[in-house]
Amino acid sequence: MWEQINDILASRTNEVLHFGDQLEEFEQNRSSTMAKHLRMMVDKQVQIALKLPQQIERTAEAESYELNSVIIGNRRAHAELLARMEKEVS
Repeated sequence: MWEQINDILASRTNEVLHFGDQLEEFEQNRSSTMAKHLRMMVDKQVQIALKLPQQIERTAEAESYELNSVIIGNRRAHAELLARMEKEVS
């Protein structure tokens, strides 16, 4: 019986770790996609020359800062979620 319980707990632990890996991969994909699109936006706005390049870059930096803040918040939430899930396994 103890072996079965240990097997179930090990399986659940592996599932929690796999879930954590999926969350991290998702966040990395989101980050790289947003960075790529932000660079494309800056390049297109510079080509259009609606504003000076420095103004466009300052706007992009503000957007980048906000995106980074969201990503950091998401990673904190992921870490807390995984800690809770791992605690439940113990």
